[in-house]
Amino acid sequence: MNCKNYRTIVANHNGSTFMEVIVVIAVVGIMAAVGLSRMKSSPAETQRANAAHVVINDFRYAQEIAMTYGRSVRIDVETGLNLYSLKWHDTNEYLPSITGTGNYIRRFGENEFENVSITNTDLTNSNLRFRTNGEPLTNGQKLTQSRIALTLNNKYKIMVTPETGLVTILMN
Repeated sequence: MNCKNYRTIVANHNGSTFMEVIVVIAVVGIMAAVGLSRMKSSPAETQRANAAHVVINDFRYAQEIAMTYGRSVRIDVETGLNLYSLKWHDTNEYLPSITGTGNYIRRFGENEFENVSITNTDLTNSNLRFRTNGEPLTNGQKLTQSRIALTLNNKYKIMVTPETGLVTILMN
């Protein structure tokens, strides 16, 4: 194609046709409708997914605190009360909340996690402890295999790996 002819064609093209504008508006409208329908379909499911990520972060925080301060940290899971708490293992005192106010207790079934519940735990005596080297224990015993620390709404399983204490999410 000759450069001179291309410049002439582009110079004579004053804008979009009405049909092009209509097609673009229709495509954007369809994309917006699909996006909104997916967002509005399940705020409860969004809460559950967010809660699973919060649990992972809390467990990793407990492990990091144990390694940083050289003191074991215990996580007590209480399915009946729909909560878990982080405590110093040696004194049984709660860790302070990361916001700086109160004890480190994570409750579900209220506020931003209204539609979330702890439905199960595979931990012996419902507790998990991180030693000062980050190694996970349950009821004072080393984990010999990956364990489900807790399950949220029978869907999101929070798994803890032996030796390293890696925390991951499995979904049903």
